[in-house]
This record gives sequence, structure tokens and C-alpha cells, in this order.
Amino acid sequence: MLPYLTDYENDRRLFRPRVVNAILVLLPFMVLYRATELWFSDMYLFDFMKRSQYGLMWFALCLISVYRPRFSLFISYGDTAAIILAQILGDLILENNTIRATPEDYLTPGHGKLSHHGIGIWLQLFFTVIVLYVAYARQIEPRIKARRERRGK
Repeated sequence: MLPYLTDYENDRRLFRPRVVNAILVLLPFMVLYRATELWFSDMYLFDFMKRSQYGLMWFALCLISVYRPRFSLFISYGDTAAIILAQILGDLILENNTIRATPEDYLTPGHGKLSHHGIGIWLQLFFTVIVLYVAYARQIEPRIKARRERRGK
């Protein structure tokens, strides 16, 4: 048996923060799922995410949280903000396009002016969150650490 698996104290010390990270990653998905069930079931993007994305995204981020806890927390809360913003912006765009629609626009099937653009907006915002985190982790965080080390000397 591997020594780090038999050392109870080491296991407990490593296990507790991972469980806390998994719970913190789960929290926004639980809130969004429950809010979708109670209030937002008639909204397009929330219903789409409930059917296909909440469980898969949470599972993937829990696996990532074992090795990169800050990344998974940042992504889960950024995803929550992206979903809410995409729903609001998608509804505004759809309402604006419905007001300005011509009779020919009603003949086109599910794409174009009279479709909800929330999923595309969500994807753009989600990837923006990832890019912002990578920029922070690669550029800003090392500078902060270097500044702290200089002050400590």
C-alpha cells in the first residue's frame, strides 16, 4: 500500500480542503438549478442549462478542483454570472428584434432575428472569464508575489 494513503493525519489534512472546495464549486450550480426549478423554468437559457449543462459542468469543475481549486471556484462563479447576464441580454435582444421584425422574419425557421441569442452570449462570456483568469494567473499574480517578497526583505 502507498504510504500517503495509510497516513491518516495526512489524508485528513488533504481531504478537508478538497471537500470544502467541492462544496463551494457546487453552491452556485445548486442555487441556479433550484432557482430554475422554482422561478425561471419559462426562461430559455435557464431551462437549457438545467437540462444539459449544470450537472456536467459541476462534475468537471469538481474534478478540476482537486488540482486547481482557485481556477474551479473562479470558473463556477464566473459561469453563474455569465448565465445570468446572457439570459438578460438574450431577452433584451429578442424583445428588440421582435419589435423591429418584418413579416419575412417570421417565415424563417428558428435562427436569425427571432431566436434567443443567450447561448452564444453565454459562451462568449464564459470564455472571457477563462481568459481573464489565465491573464490573472500568468501576469498579475506573479507580480503580486514578487512585490510581497521585496517588501519582506
